Amino acid sequence: CALPIYLTDPSSLEALPEGFEIVFYAASAGARDPQAYERAYVHGVSNLLARLARRSPPRRFVFVSSTAVYAQEQGEWVDEDSPTTPAGFRGPVLLEGERRSLAAPFPGTVVRFGGIYGPGRASLVERVRAGRARFRPGHYTNRIHRDDCAGVLRHVALLEAPAPLYLGVDDEPALERDVLVWLAERLGAPMPTEIGRAHV
Repeated sequence: CALPIYLTDPSSLEALPEGFEIVFYAASAGARDPQAYERAYVHGVSNLLARLARRSPPRRFVFVSSTAVYAQEQGEWVDEDSPTTPAGFRGPVLLEGERRSLAAPFPGTVVRFGGIYGPGRASLVERVRAGRARFRPGHYTNRIHRDDCAGVLRHVALLEAPAPLYLGVDDEPALERDVLVWLAERLGAPMPTEIGRAHV
């Protein structure tokens, strides 16, 4: 495109080319506040869906969401049929973006990724390296490598009739403590501490 495209500026979306077969919506909020999330996951997706419906409906629209829509934190197994009753602002906003994507006048699919790690996403490693890693007892962490995210999206794109919803996480659940200890051992960093336990 010769002109900049802004998801929050419907007029700029007119510069998009025609003929998309599959559209992946993988926006970032840019900040962890309600307004930024609304702009990225509600207004932005609504603007793009309206533009596509009006001029270039794709064969499929894939909305990249997050496991932040879940509230389960007691070691429960979660799948695509699990209830979504999130606390905080992130989950409800993402659910609204999902709802709008699936209500579009062309087929839609939602992929909810767990915590993404890999090149450019090393905050967990840096926390461990700096000796600031803390864990909640009995708390599981669900993650997925950046390259595996791309593989999941490619797989969904190649399916003839994908389901409306998929979870994208590594195939083996792990306790948060175990992940942090594993990283600390390999980095030669301080061991993580349990939240609520005083330092000795």
